[in-house]
Amino acid sequence: DFLDGVKVLLVNCEFFFIVGILAMVEVVPYGLTWLAILAVPNALRKLFRLNVEALALVFRELDFWVPLMTMIISCMCAWASFTHEGAPAAFGFIFTVLLKFIVNILFADADLAKRVIESKGFKTVNTVAFLLSITAFGILITFGHIPLVENRQYHFHLLYNEGTVESVSMCTRFMSTPVLFMFKFIVKSLVYKGRTVIIKMPLV
Repeated sequence: DFLDGVKVLLVNCEFFFIVGILAMVEVVPYGLTWLAILAVPNALRKLFRLNVEALALVFRELDFWVPLMTMIISCMCAWASFTHEGAPAAFGFIFTVLLKFIVNILFADADLAKRVIESKGFKTVNTVAFLLSITAFGILITFGHIPLVENRQYHFHLLYNEGTVESVSMCTRFMSTPVLFMFKFIVKSLVYKGRTVIIKMPLV
């Protein structure tokens, strides 16, 4: 069927997310970083198929809001670290990372498709794969292996206090919270098979 062909095409486009990581470290030309956004349509396809009632339950949980807000701040700090030349392509990549994190990880409990319910390890595999990708990106940006990244300093004056923050340092610090939560999700999925990881209720 035509729709099945489109679905397979969108799923295969996830491969370009890996190409985006390779482009950032210039294993392939940096301009290919833009290809990462080809993974966005598949994430949107999953988003529009989520169960609305289950999604409402996800929004009530602190385990959703804490990793979401820290991931957003981490992504903003990561984007702020890129030079003027690399920022546009980096924005496309970072936006894709954030969208995939929200849909594939934080909204996973709202995906009540038959394949998720029958395959107890489906969400765990997704989480592990994304965790490895985020960890790799964090290591690359922290140790300066992304050529177009600069550890920029920002000075602030708040009331009677002054200070300086570094963009890369803030990125990795805030990224540690979503990483810890993903570890928590993986452990819960392995220990309590067939249960949700954010919503306080069984999957079925």
